[in-house]
Amino acid sequence: MRILWSEYRDPAANAALEEQLYRADAGSGPVLLFYHNDHAVLFGRNQNPWQECHVSWCRREGIALLRRLSGGGAVYHDAGNLNYAFILPRAAYDPDRYLGLVIAALRQAGLPAVSQSPHFSLWCGQRKIAGTAFALNSRTALLHGCILVHTDQGRLRAALQTPPGWECQSSGVASVRVPVTTMAEHLPGITTTAVARLIAEHAQEGKNATAMEIIPADSRDVDSAFLAFRDKFRSDAWTYERTADFTLKIPCPHGLLNLGITQGRIRRAVLHSSSRITDLPMLQGCPLTIPEDQLLALVKAI
Repeated sequence: MRILWSEYRDPAANAALEEQLYRADAGSGPVLLFYHNDHAVLFGRNQNPWQECHVSWCRREGIALLRRLSGGGAVYHDAGNLNYAFILPRAAYDPDRYLGLVIAALRQAGLPAVSQSPHFSLWCGQRKIAGTAFALNSRTALLHGCILVHTDQGRLRAALQTPPGWECQSSGVASVRVPVTTMAEHLPGITTTAVARLIAEHAQEGKNATAMEIIPADSRDVDSAFLAFRDKFRSDAWTYERTADFTLKIPCPHGLLNLGITQGRIRRAVLHSSSRITDLPMLQGCPLTIPEDQLLALVKAI
């Protein structure tokens, strides 16, 4: 198995690396890619970002939002996450086997209580310690996950909550919100590098486990295929506009603002107050990425 370590920290760049490997011919054998991301929320291919996180707070705080190639739920990334991706020939796809390698590595690190849930997430006792997601095509399988090694749980909770009082009615696949823990809570001093080395050793069955191929940051910035994938993951068209139509109810001083959303933009806005119902056609077409204070200021000005 080839072991790769990406020195990119841009979430879109690492998502592009994953997709480039996933779209390539995997006939030469399995690949294991490790990487760190700067602050980001990654949500599943079929999820609604407004249902999963505080979109405007994340954008204001410089937390990237990214729609994954794979399914699954929303997760928070920072430098305390270790992210891994197994890219496999489709015939070799066996999630229990590859997650078993990760579990064995975490147990060797000192977490004997690690187990796999029926939905393929990893738990330490009664709290989740790693999420997992998958993508499949006719030739290749992608199994990737994020391990909370020493992640900032305060920012994780702030990023993955929706604004108070907002009610989102969506056909998107909603995340199941559960308590989480980090490896550092149980193993002070543990590092992402040490965890990666243990997973690599189990993946290589102890052979050449330290022979990681480094992908330097910026090394693929002249690769047109990589750049196309990176641009996709950075784009509003992929991140927001792919969201299925949904409705959003937002409490405001003047009543309840009801929004119909299509492709991340307001299709219709109606304000329900105690005395009347008012159409707000002037909001039609506004992107829902507008901060909520600006949106409510527009309502107040009407």
